[in-house]
Amino acid sequence: MRIITKKRVKNAMLQYPQWQAGLDLWCHIFSQSSLNAHSYNQIKKVMTMNAQQDEMVALGQVASAISATATEFAGTAVELFHYTYTPIQSEKELIDRAAVMDYLMDLAQHENDIVLVFANAISDRIEEFENQMEIPTVPVAEKLKMLMETRSVKQKDLKNIAPQSVISELLNGKRTVNLNQAKGFARYFNLPVSYFVE
Repeated sequence: MRIITKKRVKNAMLQYPQWQAGLDLWCHIFSQSSLNAHSYNQIKKVMTMNAQQDEMVALGQVASAISATATEFAGTAVELFHYTYTPIQSEKELIDRAAVMDYLMDLAQHENDIVLVFANAISDRIEEFENQMEIPTVPVAEKLKMLMETRSVKQKDLKNIAPQSVISELLNGKRTVNLNQAKGFARYFNLPVSYFVE
């Protein structure tokens, strides 16, 4: 996806260094998202005031570059509004929008930059999508098995929490962890008690 950037406009205008005032004005107008005929006339007026007669040809070329960029912006704006305001329907869309959000955040030059408004709106759509997804819960028995395997803990190492036969039943899902056992596992593995409560 191609998104209009200040850099594209700047590159087009830097071909004509004598137009620095126009460049500054264009960047200001662009950052305020005021692409309209009035903005174009402001650019033309400032550039004309600073221009010498033989530079008027360059003014036309710069105006053409700005016009082409503005036309491209219009198409991109529709796509950008789609990304910011329509709900996400699939994981592929989620990945695409996250990439666009990252791109927009990279474009931002300060915390009040207009592109952050769009990035934040995309972030809201991502959050809405993620809130709709069901996150599978892992049974406590599986969590306990995983912890014991990754930390090389044997059933006998947990004898202060419960007898080895009870630990075996917990691991096989034949028993549920009670509150005292959950507190013991939490202390032993240095995790919150809630991790061991179903």
